[in-house]
This record gives sequence, C-alpha cells and structure tokens, in this order.
Amino acid sequence: MVPKGTILTGTIYKIECFWVMVSGEMRLVEGDHTREIKAPCLLKNVVNTKNAGYAHTDCLFYGFTPNPNNSRDLEEVINIFSAIDAKQIQGMSENKQQLNYEKRLLEHENI
Repeated sequence: MVPKGTILTGTIYKIECFWVMVSGEMRLVEGDHTREIKAPCLLKNVVNTKNAGYAHTDCLFYGFTPNPNNSRDLEEVINIFSAIDAKQIQGMSENKQQLNYEKRLLEHENI
C-alpha cells in the first residue's frame, strides 16, 4: 500500500519485472518520461532505469518477480532483481539515509 501524498523511488532493476496497480492513481516518472497511471494497470519496469512516483490517492500494487529458490529471505529475493544491494535499500540495515537519520535522532535525544 502506498498512502496518498507519498513520493516514492524505486530501485534500479537489473531484470524485467511486472507490477499490477490494483487501486489508486499516481504520477509515474520513468527515466525521461512522465505519465499518469490509474488502476487497473499492468506495469513493466525498464531495466537500468530508476523510477519515481507521486501517489494522488492511496495505491495498492502487486509485484511479480522471480524467486527460483522459493526463498523467504527478503534480502535474497531483492538481490535477484535489484541492481542496488538489498542492505542499502530504505528500511534495510545499511541504508545511508536511514543510518544518518537515526544518528541525528540519537544525537538530538542526548542534548
């Protein structure tokens, strides 16, 4: 679920993957192109391109990515299709933005 008003950025995909937008409306920037999308919508990412979007409404997506080993390990699955190491993606253990934010919060608490 992508809440209304959210600005999001995708990973850089190293393989093609498909996404289904089940509900909602969004502005999508794909490389040099911008378009408005509205559910229901089938999307295919462009390899080696970073995408971004702005959710005009709450949006629900389902992604279809390969998982040849039927892994339940999120980092392993992300690394199948993402050119960016899973540990560096937002919310993961080595994401620089998140680590910097956490450091600033801790410094603020110690004042």
